Amino acid sequence: NLGSPGYGTLHAMLALEQYLGAHPIEEVTEVTYLFNLFHEQRNIGDVYSLRIFKPAGETEIRSVPIATLDAQQKPVVVYTPMEPIWWISKWTHIGAIIEDGVKFITRLDRVRGARQATIAILERMNGICRARGARFSVAFIDIEDSAQAEYEKALRQRDIAFIDTKAKHYGPPQYRISDGHPTGALNQLIAKAIRDFVTSPWFDSAHHKQ
Repeated sequence: NLGSPGYGTLHAMLALEQYLGAHPIEEVTEVTYLFNLFHEQRNIGDVYSLRIFKPAGETEIRSVPIATLDAQQKPVVVYTPMEPIWWISKWTHIGAIIEDGVKFITRLDRVRGARQATIAILERMNGICRARGARFSVAFIDIEDSAQAEYEKALRQRDIAFIDTKAKHYGPPQYRISDGHPTGALNQLIAKAIRDFVTSPWFDSAHHKQ
């Protein structure tokens, strides 16, 4: 994952830009992004995703990058300030519920555009790779069927390869730990699905017509 902290597609895009800008292209031939549906909300900075940002060591996080779209529907990175938790939320459950509701409503327009922003980010990542001679693909990990169908349609329209790893069909205890993260066995299956796809002879400009 290029050292991305795993917060979402936007952070992966920023890490990709930084990495490809610092390395000769012969070192990079394939880039596959592992996509989970909850990345949508992290990309636009909803109230729940912002809570996963924590200070590291002595560094205080004052703002975090989120994605918006410009007039041409291209992703633009902006920095939103970290908001302190309401003092009442620290002491009462009802206070936390009220805070969540207020912050959700104030971010409603942003939340509604989460999917379109995510698609735009994936398109940008594909462009970054192609400009440097690398091939880009999106591997679906945990995503609902209806959402995956919508993403597949969008990726086909943009000539972006995608891989259905079938990971969402594998559950605990063999393939998932208690919090839902994959076990080593599931990671092996995901890795094999990606390897089989990117090494197949038909992975070219028409790869999305699978």
